[in-house]
Amino acid sequence: FQIVNESTTASYINFIYERARNGVNRTHGDVRILPDGSSIFPTFEMIPAPYARELPLASTPDALVTDDLITYHRLPAAGGVGMTTVAYLAVSPGGRTEGKQIYWRPEALPGLRRLTDAIHAEGAAISAQIGHAGPVANARSNKAKAYAPVRFFLMNVRDSEVDFLAGFRDAVLQSKGAFEVEGGPGRGSVELGLCDRYILSRLQAVTEEVDQAFTACKFADGAQALYRFFWSELCDWYIEMCKPALAEGADPVKRRAAMGTLGMAIETSLRLLHPVIPFITEELWLRLPRPSSSPQSIMITLYPTAEPVLVDREAEQQVAILQSAVGAIRTIKATYNLKVNRGDAAAGEGEAEGEAAQKKLQFTFKSSDEKTRQVLQEQRELIELLTRAQLHSVVAEVESTKGTIAQVEAGLTALLLHADTLIDIPTETARLQKEAAKVQKELSGIKDRLAKPDFVARAKPEVVELNRARVVEMEQHLVELAQHEAALRSM
Repeated sequence: FQIVNESTTASYINFIYERARNGVNRTHGDVRILPDGSSIFPTFEMIPAPYARELPLASTPDALVTDDLITYHRLPAAGGVGMTTVAYLAVSPGGRTEGKQIYWRPEALPGLRRLTDAIHAEGAAISAQIGHAGPVANARSNKAKAYAPVRFFLMNVRDSEVDFLAGFRDAVLQSKGAFEVEGGPGRGSVELGLCDRYILSRLQAVTEEVDQAFTACKFADGAQALYRFFWSELCDWYIEMCKPALAEGADPVKRRAAMGTLGMAIETSLRLLHPVIPFITEELWLRLPRPSSSPQSIMITLYPTAEPVLVDREAEQQVAILQSAVGAIRTIKATYNLKVNRGDAAAGEGEAEGEAAQKKLQFTFKSSDEKTRQVLQEQRELIELLTRAQLHSVVAEVESTKGTIAQVEAGLTALLLHADTLIDIPTETARLQKEAAKVQKELSGIKDRLAKPDFVARAKPEVVELNRARVVEMEQHLVELAQHEAALRSM
């Protein structure tokens, strides 16, 4: 059930109420409130024409929650609707937006709380799409991004796995001791790998973070947390890490764990994202394979809650070490413009596998921490896969760093071996000097601007702060460029 309007006719309320009583719990509508206070109400095919014609173009100059709006959502909830989504797309007059943050005037918040309390009192759930909540609300660009993990999942899932995937969540919780099944092992044990345990643990963390943010009406904070998890931790990291388990000929046990974890992470993420991007998540959720007995709309599913038994700090710490190692190698490759050869992933035609391996960049990791060294050794294959490089060794200390390039991360140092033969030192030094000159020129311009009293006095405070932050950022970049140039000269 997804409608919004600040004022509506009693006949339409009764119409929705009767539909809810008859078990029909999906009715769509959307009001977009414009800056001048007027609104646009596009009707949908599901709404019968007689009622669609009765819907007024509501004028809401104060953009506050009214009693009509509360009644509009409360009655269907009382009639049996499981969830009502309020698309309240207005920033109240007197409020403002700054970048990705929405500021509401105090008068708007009590009404939103009254609306939430009224829906909860009827035993229904409520979600709200309020204003623009940072990058997530850019529907055109983020629809493609949101579809990418769903498409990857659909490309890999098999028809024979649908029933298993439907019971995967319960199987994982049972294996963690969250509940017991009388008379047997239930859905069977699930052997999760390190990366599976990591993403499920992070999923519980973001679920709890979003719940706290939405409870405190910090909608932008909740949306940003979802954005970081979905597009960074899930898409950028877990999907890449689980690919070996989904490859042709992979261990069936590892495949089942990876497919189940991926499906659970995506489905839960879509439910978490639904209040922020409701129409996109509904469309994507309906594409996921599921049994016919499951809910037929994301809007009538339960909103996710965190499962403490899935929190795994050990897995998070180990993956953090892996991420630092991968990040260090990628930084060296990007900083010194080291290209990856096509032949380094596999032996070319007529070429021995050993010869192809020699084409890969070779790295050594140095760490004084025994646990860090152990994790790097255990995850050697995954690090090499994610970096397309060869991990030569993992050591506590290096006798000589001559001819190497180092990148220091928390708890470890990555050393590129044979750097003196891989890098054209004069050309790379000239490139770094050219980039430093460009940064210095821009930095001087910003400093000159900030030195003018008129600029500081007349510019908006946020603009001044943005320029000052840019100065700090560029000065740090100059330091890094100088360090890279010194490393080249020392080889």
